[in-house]
Parts: sequence; C-alpha cells; structure tokens
Amino acid sequence: MGAGLIAAGAALRCPALGPSSYWLDDAWVALASRAGSVADFVDTAFTAPLFNHLTGLILRLADAAPLAGQAVPFAAGSALAGLAYWGLRAFGAGRLPALAAALAAVFSPVSIVYATRVKPYTGEALLVGALVLLAVGVAHQRVAPARYAAVAAVGVLWSATVGVAAVAALGAAFAVRSIDARRPDAETARWLAGAVVALLAYWGLYLRSAVPDRMYDYWESSFVRVGSVPDFARSVVSQTSKAADALLPLPAGLGAAVLAASALVALWRCWREALVVLAPFAATI
Repeated sequence: MGAGLIAAGAALRCPALGPSSYWLDDAWVALASRAGSVADFVDTAFTAPLFNHLTGLILRLADAAPLAGQAVPFAAGSALAGLAYWGLRAFGAGRLPALAAALAAVFSPVSIVYATRVKPYTGEALLVGALVLLAVGVAHQRVAPARYAAVAAVGVLWSATVGVAAVAALGAAFAVRSIDARRPDAETARWLAGAVVALLAYWGLYLRSAVPDRMYDYWESSFVRVGSVPDFARSVVSQTSKAADALLPLPAGLGAAVLAASALVALWRCWREALVVLAPFAATI
C-alpha cells in the first residue's frame, strides 16, 4: 500500500519536472554548486545549509543537468505519503486513518507545487512528519529522547524552520509524559531545555546574520501580526486558514474547516497523540 501511494505521488508530480518549473530565485540555491570555500557556501546557504549543500553536490555530479536541482524536492515530496502511511500504521493507527493521511499527502496542492521547485519545503515536511511520529513515541516512552534529538539536529541543519516544529513536538511529548506521571519528566525536560538553547544559539550565532533584511521585508505580509488582541486573533485565523487551504485539495475555507473538525475529534478520542501532532503546526503558525 505504501509503495503504491509513493508511486501515485510521484506520478502526480512528474508532469511539472523540467526547466519550466524553475523560479528565478532557484538560481540562488544553484550557487551552492559553485561555492569554492566554506565562506562562499555560508553566503549561499541562508536558512537551509544541508539542503543547499546536497543540491549543490547533485548539481556538480550531474554537471548541472536541468532535472538535477529538482531531484531532492521531488523525492521528498513523493515519499511523504509513504511516511504518513507506514509511520501511522507502525504507531498503531488504523488502516483507514493512515490511508486518509497518506492521500492528503499525495494530493496536497502545496506539496505538488514545491516538489519540482528548488526549495527545501518538501524535505521539511518529510522531516517534520518523521519528528512528529518520533515525538509520539517519546510521549509513550517507546522512543528515547536522545534518538529524537539526533533526528531533530539533522532537521534543523536541513532547514531552520524544522527547529520550531521539533521543539514544539518535543515540548508536547514532555507535557504528555509529565501529565501521565503526575510530575515533570526529568529526562525529556533536559533534552527539551537543550533543544531550546541550541536553537536560540543557532539563531543568534548564524541565522540572524545570514538572512538579509530584505527577506524579512519580502515575507512581512505572511507573519502573524502582534498588536491588539483582535488584530492578533484575525492574523492567526488568516494564516491558519491559508495553511489549511494549501495543505488539502479542497475549496477555500473548506480545508480549514475539515482540519479544525479533525483536530477536535482527535483531541477528544486520542488527546495525547493529537497534542503532539498539533503542537508543531500551532508553533509554526
């Protein structure tokens, strides 16, 4: 079943492969293949050093063939459905919920679009999906926090955005373990504190200077506005609705309603798992 879902995902993304899917700013990632020193590479890496380095390596090996830059995003976007199905089944989900999550990954509009762009986003989705599943394992004491931290470190190097989701998922796992034990879980607390410190250090020592101000200016309209309470609430609802509409192949507004209803049902029926799944989404927004 999982292999068939991966094949279906790849088939839906294949038509967009080729130079016609490239965007102008994709050329910046390609510069990683020309970096002649660590300093040059840092200048091209921005928030996704591991993704840029891997893409640059593939471009060098393939002599900058047109499809080479799309190889990593395409593979990650196609594999997401398999991770959703096999991962959920491994952690005890029924066949129908696992299939529903996998089909959402197969047909997700934003996943289809970015599977052929030279961007780290499909890899981010794959890594965050893996981290959420591992965090559920941490919450149920089936996965050691140290193993989770190792995967999270790879995720943060892949793209800094993964760090926010990684800390949120581990924080939710800590909350679940502490509630179940009726006292703070010391082991998870140590790893959570270390993750927060490491992420703040990464931001302060590298990201803050690596990301140009013009990037913040360009994406300003996508940030949640923190002003008055009504403005903040409207901004959160707006950004959440946009994210939901991009995730599901449904008419505008309906995707957000479906996700909200699913979240409420999940919190009612299996609040521990739902808390771990929802925390990264909420933190990212």
